Amino acid sequence: MSLERPLQGRVALVTGAGAGIGRATAQALAVAGAKVALVDRDASAVQTATAALASEGWPVLALCVDVTCASDVESMVERTVEQFGALDILVNGVGGYSGPRTVRETSEVQWQEGLALNLTSTFLCCRAAIPYLIQAAPPGGRIINISSEVARAQVHLTAPEYAAGKAGVLALTRYLAKELGSYGVTVNAVAPGPTWSPRARRTWSAEQIQQITETTVLGRIAEPEDIAAVIVFLASPNARHVTGATIDVTGGHILVG
Repeated sequence: MSLERPLQGRVALVTGAGAGIGRATAQALAVAGAKVALVDRDASAVQTATAALASEGWPVLALCVDVTCASDVESMVERTVEQFGALDILVNGVGGYSGPRTVRETSEVQWQEGLALNLTSTFLCCRAAIPYLIQAAPPGGRIINISSEVARAQVHLTAPEYAAGKAGVLALTRYLAKELGSYGVTVNAVAPGPTWSPRARRTWSAEQIQQITETTVLGRIAEPEDIAAVIVFLASPNARHVTGATIDVTGGHILVG
C-alpha cells in the first residue's frame, strides 16, 4: 500500500457523483488510487464529472442511474464489476430535499419520494453490492453512507422526509455493520453540516450564510472536499477497525446550532 495512494487497486462506486460532495468524493478516491464508477441520474452532470477525471488519467466509469429503482441498481453494480473486475468500496451519496417544509405542508407523495431518495436508495445499493463487498480482497469491503447533521439534531428546518430518511440511514449503517462484520466489511456514515454544494451556492441568502458561519465553531462553511477527505479515510486501511460509526463533519455547527 502506498501512503500517497492508499486505495491503489481498489474499486469504488459513488452515487450522487455528478456534483457537490459526491463529485468531490469520486475525485478524492481516484487521487487515492481507486478505480471509480461515478453514478448520477443527471446524465450531463455525471458525464462532465467523469470526463474531468478521465482527462487527468484516472480510470473512471460514468453511469446514469436512478438509484431508487432496484433493477437499475443491480445493473449498475454489475456494470461496475464488468468494467473493473471487482467492487470494494460503496459510497452512498444520493439524497436531498426540494426546500424547507413543515409536516403539515408535506404531501404523502413528497414523503414517499423523499424516503425513496434518502433511504431506500441506500438500502438498494447496499443490497446489490454486498455479494461483491464480502469477496473484496484485504483489507475488506467498505460501505460509507452520507447522512446529515439533521439526522440527530434539528439545528435548522429542512423537510420531514429528509430528516427521517437521513436518520434511517444511520440506523441502517449500524445494522449493516453488525450484519457484515464477520465478512470483514466495515460500514460507517458521515454526517455533514452545511456544505458549499452547487444548490447551496444558488439558494442561500447572504443572511443565511452569515447565520451559518456565526453558529459554526470553526467559523466557516464546509467545502465538499472536507467531507470527501473523511470518506477516503473510512475507505482506507487506516480505518480497518472502525465500523458502525458516524463521523460528524460539521465544523462544530452541531454544537451551537
